[in-house]
Amino acid sequence: FEWALATDDCGDCTFYEEADGQGACTVHDARPLICRTYPFSVALDGTSQPMGEAVDEAGIVRAHECEGLGREISREDAEALAASLKERAVRELEEAIGVRDNYEPTASERADGDVVVFDSEGPKEADGTPVDGD
Repeated sequence: FEWALATDDCGDCTFYEEADGQGACTVHDARPLICRTYPFSVALDGTSQPMGEAVDEAGIVRAHECEGLGREISREDAEALAASLKERAVRELEEAIGVRDNYEPTASERADGDVVVFDSEGPKEADGTPVDGD
């Protein structure tokens, strides 16, 4: 279980737009928590790394591929990022517990062939709308 960035068919973030050779986040001031902490994440003991290998230490901070890695960051910004990473780790764990506690299997094949996403709120269509109980 892990949060993921919403991407388009090319793998770019759905909130990323490029104009005149410059790319930027279109929702920067209201970025979701995963975006505020990207490219970092916290791997908790008992979870797995992106390639499937087990995490054998609690609270490992992972850095994922990003062109911005290695740039200077102020202490204030680093502390804010660390606080956001802690918040994200707790929220991801709460979400995983919610999925585990509320999961109910649905039919493996749907007539429309669409994928069903299951989160802590229950089954949803790929666009995030709740699946009808019909």
